[in-house]
Amino acid sequence: MIRRLSLSLAACLALAVCAADAEPYRSIDVPQQEHGYQNFESKVIKTQAELDAFLKNPGEAWNERKKFEEGLKAPKIDFEKEALVLLRHTEGSGSVQVTFEKPKLEGTTLKCKVSRKEPEIGTADMAYYTFALVVDKTKVKKVEFTSAGKTVELKLD
Repeated sequence: MIRRLSLSLAACLALAVCAADAEPYRSIDVPQQEHGYQNFESKVIKTQAELDAFLKNPGEAWNERKKFEEGLKAPKIDFEKEALVLLRHTEGSGSVQVTFEKPKLEGTTLKCKVSRKEPEIGTADMAYYTFALVVDKTKVKKVEFTSAGKTVELKLD
């Protein structure tokens, strides 16, 4: 009986440690590059009503709008505890390699960054990117997004 209790206590402690170390965000699977992303800037969506309104007015020039919308609806966001963060990046050439680096939590600020690798010869066509995250509002109060030498601050409260 005591041995069984100590194993249960150890399992509970392990789960508590894992929960404390859990990432304060989760990535959402949306198309990384899409012409329709030119219709909005980086933003925080805090309620289901805001998400519904955003999806109602998609703008123009979409290639894969349906995939984008499905990607935003799939994670079942709990807006009481979470917010949706859309991080937008624009390139003057589709030949530039763009990578969204793993976000880092510093205090209550989630720092996000795009790295770029320019080829010797570019294609000179515009490329629009979006990286979507569901963020835990109890752990994150602000998102700092750095891309192309500029930093945008998005507040979650």
